[in-house]
Amino acid sequence: MDVNHLICRMLVLATLFVPLAAAPPAAAELRSGGVDDPLDQQRPNLEGRVYLDLTRAEAHYDDASGTLRLSLTYNKPAAEVAAPPSLNVVFSDEETADLRACDIAPLDAFEMHADVLYGPASVELYGYEGELRSDGQLSEDQRTVTYAFAHAALAGRNLWCVSGASGADRFKFFFAGHEPTRLTPRNAQAALRAELGKRFGESFTGSRRSWLKCPKEEIIPASEPDEYGPGRVAFAICEFQFRQGARYRGGGASVNLIQGQLVVSDLGSTTYTKTLRACSIRPDLRRYDVLNRRLAVSGMLRSRSGRCYDNSAAMWRDLHGKRPGIRRVGLHGTNRAGFEARVVFRCRLTQNGHRYTARCANRLGDKFRYSYTLATKPRSRPPASPSCHPSYRGACLDPDASDYDCAGGSGNGPRYTGRVRVVGNDVFGLDRDGDGVACET
Repeated sequence: MDVNHLICRMLVLATLFVPLAAAPPAAAELRSGGVDDPLDQQRPNLEGRVYLDLTRAEAHYDDASGTLRLSLTYNKPAAEVAAPPSLNVVFSDEETADLRACDIAPLDAFEMHADVLYGPASVELYGYEGELRSDGQLSEDQRTVTYAFAHAALAGRNLWCVSGASGADRFKFFFAGHEPTRLTPRNAQAALRAELGKRFGESFTGSRRSWLKCPKEEIIPASEPDEYGPGRVAFAICEFQFRQGARYRGGGASVNLIQGQLVVSDLGSTTYTKTLRACSIRPDLRRYDVLNRRLAVSGMLRSRSGRCYDNSAAMWRDLHGKRPGIRRVGLHGTNRAGFEARVVFRCRLTQNGHRYTARCANRLGDKFRYSYTLATKPRSRPPASPSCHPSYRGACLDPDASDYDCAGGSGNGPRYTGRVRVVGNDVFGLDRDGDGVACET
């Protein structure tokens, strides 16, 4: 066999063995997290006593070597602590969007305990007999105690958050990079935009005239359960509009933060045009010092049935008594903050003798035209209005109230009601899903 042939065979064999080489080990992940704790353990006393108070807690974890380190910093050195408290800590690998879940240790989490702070601590692991022990190491100023544990059984864990208590002083934090999703206008709008793309396809994604907003003023934080109810998740109130052929589609939705995921719910919409159409004015709602009123509206000012309503809460009535010029009025109701493009109307009010005409529009192109005559002499007032609003059954709502909200909800009143049936125009905007029953929860 000549030398050249031998070299070729060696090269072929080397090529065959390359795929069998061991893959490089996965890179270790070093996780760290911590939280500054307030001085919340001080109590009024007449002796000028300073009580032990946790000021910072932090943890470091190396998932490759199975090394775990916890450091706790206090407001006073260990030598000045007469009765050190106990220490209990849970290192959780339960993926969660809520730090409250770190209070409950999953089966494969680490639990650390020290009968006396600064003294020996132990870590127990589910499924393993025995425990790991560590003596607390004090810093030079004796204000920080550090516990370190290392064992192969600690390696490869997906630690997520830490929850503990040093006596009555509690602390919780996420490891950096594992913080939960926060509900913001930006990600709420992105979630709603994606949902509208799924539902309406090209008519939404290809629309050149679209508007969508989840303002920060309408992001409602989560609440914890209490004696009044089970609590709620954080959610954003959103509204949208886009052109769909010769018509527009507009509506609203909620974007909820549920276990770290953004979920769109209560999405409702209707289609309409921007052409002004006349509205009828009910005689029993007329003001007797304002005569011969005429109203035409377009866009979202019409209901899903195509009707428009005139009542004591209608924004065009806010024009009565205003002088000619550029005036602004706004839709009445709750959860309007941040939606100025839709709810605020700029009006040009003109006068011809006792006749007034207002031509109004918002920034989305919704319009209304309203004309009326002011009486030169006040007319006699009509009989008192019914004591209960005719649009609602099951509860007596004051027809002269400026606004109602659902009791226990996020609205700001000033009046509140429980469950009611909507049998007419929902002037107070209580029935968000349009099923005829309001304030169901």
